[in-house]
Amino acid sequence: MNIRLISMMAIASIALVSCNDDDEETDGPDQGTPTYDVPSTYTFTDDAGNNTVAFDGQTDRLNQLEEMTVMMKTANTPGNAVNADALKAMFANENGDGNGNFSFTSTKQLKNKCATTFNDAAEIQMEFETMMENLAAASQTTTTGQFEGAPGTAGVVSTDNSGPYLMSAEGIEYVQLIEKGLMGAVFYHQITAYYLSDEKIGDQVDNSTPRDPENGQYYTDMEHHWDEAFGYFSSATNFPDNSDKRFWSKYSTTVDAQLGTNETIMDAFLTGRAAIANGDMTTKEEMRDIIITELEKVSAGTAIHYLNDAVASMSDDAARNHVLSEAWAFLDNLKFNPNSTVTPQTVTALKNELGADFYNVSVTDIISVRDQLGQSMGYTTSQIENL
Repeated sequence: MNIRLISMMAIASIALVSCNDDDEETDGPDQGTPTYDVPSTYTFTDDAGNNTVAFDGQTDRLNQLEEMTVMMKTANTPGNAVNADALKAMFANENGDGNGNFSFTSTKQLKNKCATTFNDAAEIQMEFETMMENLAAASQTTTTGQFEGAPGTAGVVSTDNSGPYLMSAEGIEYVQLIEKGLMGAVFYHQITAYYLSDEKIGDQVDNSTPRDPENGQYYTDMEHHWDEAFGYFSSATNFPDNSDKRFWSKYSTTVDAQLGTNETIMDAFLTGRAAIANGDMTTKEEMRDIIITELEKVSAGTAIHYLNDAVASMSDDAARNHVLSEAWAFLDNLKFNPNSTVTPQTVTALKNELGADFYNVSVTDIISVRDQLGQSMGYTTSQIENL
């Protein structure tokens, strides 16, 4: 088994020795320090060699959002209308195949995992459905071959260097708000607020009994919940050494050069899972905190990245509005982590300063929002300007 070299100080105390079911203890000043293998890929087995990892449901939801996005983007071609009921059926996975709109069947859905720990989850779900209606309504006004989107007029916007993108009369691209927003309200929220919560991986959760070995479920409840958190981050067990980067793993790669998130997140997922398998609850807690912190960095860093792109594209309506829509969504996503450094009140204030009319946004406002967000996250000036 290859061993990943862990560089984070928080896990430097773990000696990479042999894999055991129970913590080992050594003599001397290091007595009680757990020793076990941390694999280089997200692959874990029990003593009999049975696979103990499963996150098929999370992969299904990633695939569902991917196919929803493909359908939504067809509206970027003038004359192509998108049906709101079809999008809602995919959101709720009606009849197990999005009412015939998915290429596969599944018992999973996005809607019933959207903002689930929030008291106003139903309202948030309705907000996404309203955006789907707005997207569909705008798409039904377009004419084949005509790029009529402009300030005050919904339609497809295209320039020599960017587009085409279907936008509202205010330059908002609903495709981006829906896709990136569900990345936050479903995937990010399920990782940070649900599967890595004490309710799902706390010390009271069973970590001694395989769930259902007769049916191939060789994992404990705690192991499985950790795996499900990982599945919302990536469907690739060898991240970041893979080309299949999408959603959060894709955007972690976007900001990695400045923030170093890729290996930090993957190392924490690997080390935390190994810790759970070996009964090391202290390291599990440390790794949980690292993952939540680093994912917040990805969301904030990606928002800043797109705000920088907006500044560089101020004279191009299509490009500017496109990246501002992405920045808006990633900024808004921060509220779906209940332990976020950036409070929901700060998110609202920054969105208000940016404004919801992207045709009339100013460079000054964009830079102000960018810098405030970066400073809230503790980023250096160089990181903020170069993300």
